[in-house]
Amino acid sequence: MKSAFILLPTLLASATTACVTAHVYLNNCFLSGDILSAQVFDNGVEVCNGGVEHDRASSDTEFCINGCQPGYSFCVTGNARTGTYKNGDVYSVTMQASDYQMNTFTCAQTEDVTFKGRSLRVA
Repeated sequence: MKSAFILLPTLLASATTACVTAHVYLNNCFLSGDILSAQVFDNGVEVCNGGVEHDRASSDTEFCINGCQPGYSFCVTGNARTGTYKNGDVYSVTMQASDYQMNTFTCAQTEDVTFKGRSLRVA
């Protein structure tokens, strides 16, 4: 199964200056489920590293990864093109990808049928 690489950087100008970067991998295959995993860095420190799986996810499905430090959260929607990162009560950042590329791959095959999946690359 191929993985997609998504890089969603953003800067937040306020009383607290932050640089938040997320590396997100999304695979869609109806036979094995839709899997999203991510690493999130806040000012260069990894605060989230985990994933989540949904069966038959749509573009409206919200993926909220597990594996964040206490008080931190990261969720994406819109096929991982929109992300929301929260650093407890300190700040919340919404990230919007400006471009994406979709690739198809074979996620299962029988003698008569090939099942295709999708991987997304968002920038």
